[in-house]
Amino acid sequence: MGAFPEDHEIRASKLIRIWVAEGFLKSKGDKILEEIAEENLKVLVDRNLLMVRERKSNGKAKSYSIHDLLRDLCVKKAGEDKFLHLKNRQVHSVQKAHPTSLAVLLRVLDVLHIEFHQFPTEILELVNLCYLAFSCNSDLPSAISRLWNLQTLIVGSSISYFELPSEIWEMPELRHIKFRNSRISIDLEYQIPFVHDKLQTISVMKADLLISSNFLGSIPNIKNLGIYSWVPPRNVIDLSLLPKLETLKFSDFV
Repeated sequence: MGAFPEDHEIRASKLIRIWVAEGFLKSKGDKILEEIAEENLKVLVDRNLLMVRERKSNGKAKSYSIHDLLRDLCVKKAGEDKFLHLKNRQVHSVQKAHPTSLAVLLRVLDVLHIEFHQFPTEILELVNLCYLAFSCNSDLPSAISRLWNLQTLIVGSSISYFELPSEIWEMPELRHIKFRNSRISIDLEYQIPFVHDKLQTISVMKADLLISSNFLGSIPNIKNLGIYSWVPPRNVIDLSLLPKLETLKFSDFV
């Protein structure tokens, strides 16, 4: 948590996803890792090391502020482990430059503030990535499936529509797919090859796709779902197939 600036508002969802991606959490019974992370955050809040800045409508914490003492401890410990260091009070990845060959060990890459005109193919070499957030104004290549460890994919863009390569549904570790300011779709004829029981977030997916190809049946544990359509869907979206759904957002219905 030392990577976040002082007095920064920390989104709970982002912090939890990074913890999961970095492998900081251990499984406990039937609970998923995100639930274990929420419990750990509650402990920190109860000890006044984290402060809740904003809550969701269901009462859960939406964002936090970190206590200065805890942040200083995180920065110190991370520096000792050569996980990160601060230079002129700005976060840097490591104290000294490492050989580029070590980049393949990277698990978290968050460059959402950098906008790429084309997908940076160098990312495809980072085969251990679990968390990827970036901004791009072109469709994703089918080779994205080479990132087979990927759990969280967040894409920012100034274009309004993305065609997802069908190969993305061949990535077994996916937990969260989010496209900011954009809508996503895939070929309606595509058949999802297996059940994505780890997938919890999709934003924002075309309604027609949810109705066809037994798509809902392939994402039984989804918790957060965004749906869009330029015209009302002809058939009913059977949400009974999503028993763990907590948040559902609609857009672009006429």
